[in-house]
This record gives sequence, C-alpha cells and structure tokens, in this order.
Amino acid sequence: MSLLRFTRPKPETVFTPRKPLNEKMYVERRDLERRFDRAIRSTQHVAIFGDSGNGKTWLYQKVLKEKKCPYVLVDLSVAKTDGIDNAFRSALSQPYGWQPDSKSSKNAGGAKAVLEVRKEEQTQYTFADEPPFEKLVNQVAKLSGNSKFIVFDNLESVAHVPEVLQALAGYVLRLDNPRFSAAQVRFLFVGVVSDVRNLLSGSAHVGTIANRIQELPEVKRLSPFEAESVLRTGLLDELEIDFGEDEQDVLRGAMYYSGRNAQQLHEIGLNVAFEAEENDWCVGWGHASNAIIEWGHSSLAGYAPIVRSRLNKKDTRVQRRNQVLYCIAKGAPDEFSVSEIDNFVRNEFPHNANVVQLGIDQILKGLSVDEAPILFRDENTNRYRFAHPKLRIAIRYVLKKSEDGDVVENKDLARPHFD
Repeated sequence: MSLLRFTRPKPETVFTPRKPLNEKMYVERRDLERRFDRAIRSTQHVAIFGDSGNGKTWLYQKVLKEKKCPYVLVDLSVAKTDGIDNAFRSALSQPYGWQPDSKSSKNAGGAKAVLEVRKEEQTQYTFADEPPFEKLVNQVAKLSGNSKFIVFDNLESVAHVPEVLQALAGYVLRLDNPRFSAAQVRFLFVGVVSDVRNLLSGSAHVGTIANRIQELPEVKRLSPFEAESVLRTGLLDELEIDFGEDEQDVLRGAMYYSGRNAQQLHEIGLNVAFEAEENDWCVGWGHASNAIIEWGHSSLAGYAPIVRSRLNKKDTRVQRRNQVLYCIAKGAPDEFSVSEIDNFVRNEFPHNANVVQLGIDQILKGLSVDEAPILFRDENTNRYRFAHPKLRIAIRYVLKKSEDGDVVENKDLARPHFD
C-alpha cells in the first residue's frame, strides 16, 4: 500500500451496485455520451435502452450532471401498480394537498378555498389541486440549469399496460401545447425495451410520436477493455489488493462470470473485495474463486434452475442443445443469428464438422418459447438475444467443457472454469 494512504476505503464505497453514480468507478462510453450530448442539444425527447444492469442509469446521470441538465425521476413501476398520476405525485418535491402560501388571497371557493390557521400570526394555506402532471412540469421548469428533463425510468414495467402507454404518448403530444412548451421541459425514457417510439405510438400516432423521440444506440454490456478497467480501478487502484501471480486469473474470472454486465461486475468485485478484507488484503485465486462462487449461488438462484430444466437428458446420444447453450453463453454477441451459432458450434466441437444439419434453428426456437424462455426472438430480424443477462451467466456456471471435448454439467460449482 502507498505510504501516502493511511486507510483503505471500505469495499462497499468502491463497488456500488444499484446505487447512484459513482464517478470514480464510471467507465467512459464515448460514443454513447457523444450521441446523448447531441440529443440533449436537439429539441426531441430522448430514449435510452439496454439490458438490465448494463449501465443506463449511470450513463444518463453522468451526462446530465456534466451538461448541467436538471431532471426529476418518475418511476414507472409505480405507474404499473398505482397509476400514472400517482407516479407523478411520488416525484413531486412538495407534499400534495394543502400548501403554505406567503401571499394573501381571498376565498375563491371550491378547490382554492383558503384555510387560516391561527397561531401567533395568521398563516394562509392554499389547496394545491393542480393536476400532478402539470405540477411536475412546473416544478422542473423552475429548476436552474440547461435542458430540463422528466426521466421516465423502468419503461419495461409498463410495456404491457396500454393505459399507461397511451397516457405517456398523450403527454408527449401535450408538451407541444404552447401552455407547456414555454416550460422547455423534455422527456427522457429509460428501459430495457427497444423501439420506444413504436411502443408509445400505437397504430394511430406512429408518425406523430416517432418524429418527437430520438432513440440512442443500445447501451450494451461492457467491452473486455471497459470491464477490466472497472476491476483494475476498484480492486487494484482503490483497494490495493495483492493477488500475487493470480492477478490476471482473478480479473478474467470476474469478467467471465459477470458476463461483463456492469451491475454484476460490481457485485462480484464487491464479493472479492470482502474476501480480501478478511484476509489482510492479500488473496490468491482460491479465495477469489470462493467469493465468485458465493456470489453465483445467491445471485443466480432463480436462473440456474431455468437453465438446468432445458438441458438434454443424460441418455441423449448427441447432446446438441447443451452444445448450443454452451456456445451462446461462452461467446455469442448480444444479438445473434442461426448461422452464427451454427458456425460457432462447428468450430467449438470439430466432430460436428461433417454433420450436414445440426438443427440449430429448431434448438434456438425451442429456447425462445416456454413460460420462462432463455432467449427472445426478434420476428423482424430473426435474430436472438438472452431474455435476461443473468441467463448467460447462469449457463456459464452450470455448463463446462470436459477434457474429452464434450459439454458436461458442473453440478457443485466447485470452481469456476476457463475456456
């Protein structure tokens, strides 16, 4: 440890999954930040999408802060259960109802009746009956800064709630009304769903909504360079953990078993840091792998059974589905086609080279159906992607390649493996 540093930070202040922006651990995503900056400087509403845990929240928090753009967050998961008006009310900075009013006012009757509370002096209260959307727009308009946004987060939670989607589309149109346009407030939609414009549009207003919303490119999982940068910053620079000659194995292990998903990378990093803290900040691969295994047991409890339920039966002569699962988890891109996986399986398992038809099309289709699908299929592009990032990681925990080149189940997860 450096002589200039007397105390290490606590691991939980370095690796901070599910917490607001941690600038020390933020990895620049220059292309996305550049595109977001341009969108901010335009006049359209903005949409950010990407798989859960890929860093959407930190991205918009970092850029909006850097560009001095104030915003208020509306959690659409509230709208799913309690309605859109209550989601707006939850975002308001002041209570909804009777508000102190420093100005004197006459009893106008009805909803604006004045209530006088006598203490040492009179204090006048006015009932705030302004609709919650209008009240929120006015609140954001008063914030100081550049472009101002209402951020609708967790858009995916209302993807199948037509009344909320219709309401959001209506608010997009309403902001063009001169009454609201003067406030210069825009929307930022954030979620795991793509094609936000069509989701909000419906059949009646596709063109009307589409030309008002600009979608940024997908926020994808971290690149190998970005993922390693996060780990090096946290484990080596901030916490100064000594991994000895196992340093590269630890970094590779954390990257592989997190799937380079930003949130999972922070969770694994935190677990490894806890292990190091308990061992005088000097650990090898053995302790680090135990930390990764412990994380997997707790974090993948709901996903590993889904994977195991789709494996070939043990007596199946050619366990092709297991080979496909292994390949799509090991190195498939975020979106992939049948032909890409066919080539991958043939390269990974050379004994398949002379097989004319591997049946990859039917296997991928089978993995995309069921109540708990492993894959989603885009009917427009005929490409596939994981239904959830943790399913890729769960396959990596459940399956490994044996010494004789076949795929076997890693039942006890005794030690993470590399390929």
